Amino acid sequence: MAPSLAKKPYFNLDRELRACFADVAPLLPAEIKERAMKPERVRVELVGHRPGGVLERFGGGEKVRVYDSVKPNYGFKQFWRDLWGRKAEA
Repeated sequence: MAPSLAKKPYFNLDRELRACFADVAPLLPAEIKERAMKPERVRVELVGHRPGGVLERFGGGEKVRVYDSVKPNYGFKQFWRDLWGRKAEA
Protein backbone atom coordinates (compact mmCIF):
# COMPACT_ATOMS: atom_id res chain seq x y z
CA MET A 1 0.00 0.00 0.00
CA ALA A 2 3.09 2.26 -0.07
CA PRO A 3 3.34 4.88 -2.81
CA SER A 4 5.36 3.86 -5.86
CA LEU A 5 8.15 6.31 -4.96
CA ALA A 6 8.73 4.46 -1.68
CA LYS A 7 8.74 1.02 -3.35
CA LYS A 8 11.68 1.69 -5.66
CA PRO A 9 15.12 2.57 -4.24
CA TYR A 10 15.95 4.73 -7.28
CA PHE A 11 12.75 6.05 -8.80
CA ASN A 12 14.66 8.34 -11.14
CA LEU A 13 18.44 7.84 -11.40
CA ASP A 14 19.05 11.26 -12.93
CA ARG A 15 17.28 12.94 -10.03
CA GLU A 16 19.24 10.87 -7.47
CA LEU A 17 22.58 11.76 -9.08
CA ARG A 18 21.70 15.46 -9.14
CA ALA A 19 20.78 15.30 -5.45
CA CYS A 20 24.10 13.62 -4.57
CA PHE A 21 26.11 16.12 -6.60
CA ALA A 22 24.25 19.01 -4.98
CA ASP A 23 25.52 17.82 -1.58
CA VAL A 24 29.20 17.82 -2.57
CA ALA A 25 29.28 20.58 -5.19
CA PRO A 26 30.19 23.38 -2.73
CA LEU A 27 33.18 21.36 -1.46
CA LEU A 28 34.74 20.64 -4.86
CA PRO A 29 36.55 23.94 -5.63
CA ALA A 30 38.34 24.01 -2.27
CA GLU A 31 39.37 20.36 -2.61
CA ILE A 32 40.71 20.89 -6.15
CA LYS A 33 42.76 23.91 -5.02
CA GLU A 34 44.11 22.02 -2.00
CA ARG A 35 45.22 19.03 -4.08
CA ALA A 36 46.82 21.29 -6.69
CA MET A 37 48.86 23.20 -4.09
CA LYS A 38 50.19 20.10 -2.27
CA PRO A 39 53.80 19.23 -3.00
CA GLU A 40 54.24 16.07 -5.00
CA ARG A 41 54.98 12.98 -2.94
CA VAL A 42 58.12 11.01 -3.62
CA ARG A 43 56.77 7.56 -4.40
CA VAL A 44 60.04 5.65 -4.55
CA GLU A 45 62.96 6.10 -2.22
CA LEU A 46 66.12 6.83 -4.16
CA VAL A 47 69.08 4.79 -2.99
CA GLY A 48 72.62 5.47 -4.11
CA HIS A 49 74.66 2.76 -5.77
CA ARG A 50 77.32 1.03 -3.72
CA PRO A 51 80.04 -1.16 -5.19
CA GLY A 52 79.48 -4.90 -4.90
CA GLY A 53 76.57 -7.15 -5.54
CA VAL A 54 73.60 -8.18 -3.48
CA LEU A 55 75.23 -11.37 -2.26
CA GLU A 56 78.27 -9.46 -1.06
CA ARG A 57 76.08 -7.09 0.96
CA PHE A 58 74.13 -9.85 2.68
CA GLY A 59 76.93 -12.39 2.90
CA GLY A 60 79.27 -10.15 4.81
CA GLY A 61 82.26 -11.00 2.60
CA GLU A 62 83.42 -13.84 4.85
CA LYS A 63 85.56 -16.66 3.52
CA VAL A 64 83.61 -19.90 3.42
CA ARG A 65 84.68 -23.52 3.09
CA VAL A 66 82.54 -25.93 1.15
CA TYR A 67 82.95 -29.62 1.92
CA ASP A 68 82.02 -31.97 -0.88
CA SER A 69 81.49 -35.57 0.10
CA VAL A 70 80.94 -38.68 -1.98
CA LYS A 71 78.76 -40.40 0.62
CA PRO A 72 74.99 -40.08 0.18
CA ASN A 73 73.50 -37.14 2.04
CA TYR A 74 70.63 -37.22 4.50
CA GLY A 75 67.70 -36.15 2.32
CA PHE A 76 63.95 -35.94 2.42
CA LYS A 77 63.48 -39.65 1.90
CA GLN A 78 65.62 -40.49 4.94
CA PHE A 79 63.90 -37.80 7.00
CA TRP A 80 60.48 -39.19 6.09
CA ARG A 81 61.55 -42.72 6.97
CA ASP A 82 62.94 -41.57 10.34
CA LEU A 83 59.84 -39.52 11.09
CA TRP A 84 57.17 -42.10 10.25
CA GLY A 85 59.11 -45.36 10.52
CA ARG A 86 58.81 -47.77 13.41
CA LYS A 87 60.81 -46.93 16.49
CA ALA A 88 63.42 -49.48 17.53
CA GLU A 89 62.49 -51.08 20.84
CA ALA A 90 65.19 -50.56 23.45
